[in-house]
Amino acid sequence: MDNKLTQYNAERDFGQFFDNKCYVVSLSEKSLSNYYYICGNKTNRGNETNRGNKTNLKWRLHHFAVGHRFKSLPVSSSIIFQNTYDEGTKKHRCLDFQKLQIEAFNIENDLKKWIDNLRNLNSHYIHTFDKLRIEKSNPIALFLKDAFRMATTMIFLDTKELWATWKERATEQLIHGNYTSKQLDEQLRKKYTNYIYKDFEKCFNKHFTECFNKNYVNFLKQKFYPFDEEKKLTAEERKKAKSYIDLRNAFGEQSIDECIESLLFTEVSEDIDWKLYGEHQIMTIKQGTYLSFTGSLFLLSMFLYKDEANQLISRVKGYKRNDDDQMRSKRNIMTFFAKKRSSQDYDSEERGLIYARDIIQYLNKYPTAWNREIDLDNESEPGVVAELKKKIEELEIDRLFPEMADDNN
Repeated sequence: MDNKLTQYNAERDFGQFFDNKCYVVSLSEKSLSNYYYICGNKTNRGNETNRGNKTNLKWRLHHFAVGHRFKSLPVSSSIIFQNTYDEGTKKHRCLDFQKLQIEAFNIENDLKKWIDNLRNLNSHYIHTFDKLRIEKSNPIALFLKDAFRMATTMIFLDTKELWATWKERATEQLIHGNYTSKQLDEQLRKKYTNYIYKDFEKCFNKHFTECFNKNYVNFLKQKFYPFDEEKKLTAEERKKAKSYIDLRNAFGEQSIDECIESLLFTEVSEDIDWKLYGEHQIMTIKQGTYLSFTGSLFLLSMFLYKDEANQLISRVKGYKRNDDDQMRSKRNIMTFFAKKRSSQDYDSEERGLIYARDIIQYLNKYPTAWNREIDLDNESEPGVVAELKKKIEELEIDRLFPEMADDNN
């Protein structure tokens, strides 16, 4: 995009913050509240965040934000996404969307800061956007790009009803086969690939990628830059809409990565003197890259339950229409990672740890004939048992009293 369109897009994007502030404030407040709840805090004020439950915190945040979604994909993620066997961990590792993998999820503190900044920004009418400045190489930015690409890809394929078609065709062809689980996944992957080729104008080899990208970018353009091309405009209306139409056309000429970046981030090529009612200057938005309104909404929705997201996002301008599948798909992109309440919530997800604890406690019951061997007062026994019990006690104390962990060292 040229500087003129970039600047127009920036002003248009910042305007959305002001236009929807009264709606997004409740959304951001709820998102922050959920974040603290996941961290095990009863309150989200003051220094209480330092006294939350740190046990398995990284996994809990990852699971709530994106991890739960891998369990509810249309078909097995091993079929959809490339994966390889990791000799180090002895597990299959996904090669796509690597920033969404738990191994790369090292943004716990950054998430809190960004959600808190968005909440503060939307809680005040007069403010600056300095807290939304971001580098595209920032871990949060890379995480958002992978998450948004996954959400838009899944909704795009779902809107085209390709999942159901491909799954039905593949199952029919393989139903009489005798395959192991690994062979079945490989056969299904091949079948899916063949159906993709056929359904996208029978584009093969390098032409397939070009054709898929064209359809995908057009889908994004229709959702985020809607315009009725068949509607006849007067000369005056077309003149007023010229900048928007030019911006929309420029968006459609970009690559997928460029489209995703332009939706999640706003580029300010020159300082913007923001004026209230077009008269009173209230701030200057400095040149640089900022998290966009779309990116902000998408990040906040990751920490909402599905019912909360549908209720709160439906109030935001541009997401209100819900009268057909095409209109719902834009909202579905935003709520893609919102967690359903019908699935296990935060408390019940801790049951795995509770079950593990109960198993350990049950294993503590042993035949009395073993007393001599595990009697710690028996000086003839090696010190390994004593050291083991000491370590277990220390770990248990750290788990129950995390705020005292540093004091014990």
